[in-house]
Amino acid sequence: AVPTSLALSKTSDTLAVGRKDGTVDLYSCTPDDYSDTGYRRIHRLLCHPKPVRGLEFTSDDALLISGDDEGTLAVHDVVRPNSTAVGLVGAVLHAHSSYVLDLAALPDGKRFASVGADG
Repeated sequence: AVPTSLALSKTSDTLAVGRKDGTVDLYSCTPDDYSDTGYRRIHRLLCHPKPVRGLEFTSDDALLISGDDEGTLAVHDVVRPNSTAVGLVGAVLHAHSSYVLDLAALPDGKRFASVGADG
């Protein structure tokens, strides 16, 4: 599916790619994970029914916030002891009545802001 948004972790070792089909792919960006075909995908998140327009890692890279064209926000736990698990934290938030345009995580790593096409 076509990429619609990107976010690079603060440590620059994980790239999140939001897609038109509502998925979010996480890629490992370490030199060992690069090949002729690009970086290695490590997870695919399936929580949005619409294109993902906003992505943001928290300052500690523990959480990834994603927002879609329905105005829905989801918070993902991207740091787990078992590297094969990425979890959804809490409930999905229906924050906007239209597209999520952008997201920003506050430096404390506990709060974030979103802006939507609904004003």
